[in-house]
Amino acid sequence: MALTIQDATVADVPALWRMLRELADYEGLLTHFTITPEALAASLFPAEGDDPPHTFAVVATDNGTPAGMVMYRYNYATFTGVKGIYVEDFFVLKAHRGKGYGRQLMAYMAKLATQQQCGQVEWQCQDDNMEAQQFYKKMGATPMPHWVSHRLDSMAMQTLAAQQ
Repeated sequence: MALTIQDATVADVPALWRMLRELADYEGLLTHFTITPEALAASLFPAEGDDPPHTFAVVATDNGTPAGMVMYRYNYATFTGVKGIYVEDFFVLKAHRGKGYGRQLMAYMAKLATQQQCGQVEWQCQDDNMEAQQFYKKMGATPMPHWVSHRLDSMAMQTLAAQQ
């Protein structure tokens, strides 16, 4: 096993985009997948003088071949007063599953969070993805009871903003 995990570079954008597209397909959300490779690159690696990035990526490669990725951002826990890492997307390509790569990617994120004095690493999982839930449980993760994710999509945001 020759797995390498490192921060993504501009050269990784095409592979990241393909993995994100495959993740969207896996989750049945391909109709919502509208990001282009150019937009992804601009988000992760803004031009000099632009706002700093708010989203970051880690890429796992197996002997130089993309195998998985994590897209993350920082959050803040107001009750404890510490920052944390929110994993937006976590994905291992099907051909590379069952090799321990997912666990290594999450261990990498846990180490990153520890090094940066974060208080937690959090993420969401579709409620019907039992395979992922079992995987997370084996790592020691616990689901957050009594918490339900909510989202204002673009249309809802515009409607609500118009009421201001």
